[in-house]
Amino acid sequence: MSRKLYALFILIGAIGAIILTYIYFFVYYTATLSINANIPGYTVELFSKSTAQKWSHECPQQECIIAEVSPFEYNISISKQDYKTIIIPVKIAPRKRQNFVIEFEPDTDLKLLEKLELEETAKQKIQRLREQSKYFETFRLDEATQIIFDQDQNGLEMKLQTGESIKTISRFPLVAADMIRVEYIGESWEEIFLKIAESYYIFNTKKWKIYSLPYELPIHYIKPWKLTWQYLIVSEKGTFLYNISTENSDFQYLFKDFVYYEDALIWVIYKDEEQKKSNFNLTESGNLIVRYTQDNKERKVLMDTNLNIDRIEWKWEKIVFTAGENEYELKNF
Repeated sequence: MSRKLYALFILIGAIGAIILTYIYFFVYYTATLSINANIPGYTVELFSKSTAQKWSHECPQQECIIAEVSPFEYNISISKQDYKTIIIPVKIAPRKRQNFVIEFEPDTDLKLLEKLELEETAKQKIQRLREQSKYFETFRLDEATQIIFDQDQNGLEMKLQTGESIKTISRFPLVAADMIRVEYIGESWEEIFLKIAESYYIFNTKKWKIYSLPYELPIHYIKPWKLTWQYLIVSEKGTFLYNISTENSDFQYLFKDFVYYEDALIWVIYKDEEQKKSNFNLTESGNLIVRYTQDNKERKVLMDTNLNIDRIEWKWEKIVFTAGENEYELKNF
């Protein structure tokens, strides 16, 4: 037998082997995958370790059938925007139907919110500088409202300016300007948190009444609660539920800071609360954002973040976390 004929037989044999391999892996012995998810509209990617190839399938329904899958080992990646990607390593058996039931979990995230800064006109700047030189201290709360402190021989006189109208509200002992703090409580623009030295107050602009708070420890901020006469007083030691009508104050020992969400609470376990993490068998090291359902005592860690969280509150129908000068919206929880 000549060398040429021998080489031809070898070539024919190699081609035949390739064809048989193709028929085995890609035609007659392929398998079917059935994926059932808890939500529709996801993507399935199959990566073959043997061939280093990737196939992608769009699944518009909750059930996704993928036919003619070659019998190799795969990493199956199942993904959907705003949800955690699911990775399944699997070895596909030939001529079989393999079923997978999966449950997508929201991929909780903190989205940095863009700061909306109003540009000050030349006229507004002149007016601001004039007021600063005229009064002891001023606090502008919005375009039409500001709190003014005017000094006289008897101390400080607090005034509320709305538009062109200025009305005297109350009097306080003289303190340094940097010991005064003024800010809105929530988004109603009707109640104002006042800090004068080491004393704290709530000023109701509709009732024209100032309520003195019974706290001697430092208060970080105040936010409204479920009822109009209830407030969450967030202090350096934790949060108090305060009833302004009865003057009752209940310390919320479980939650250092939190907001109400539907039938649950969104709260923070801070990274230095090691004992609390131990009590709940939590091993994450950062600040933990937790969802807690009061009825069944179910809790779920939504995020482990290194952000130094200062506040958590409702703003613009969003749950917003404040860390330093930045604000973040809690997404996909």
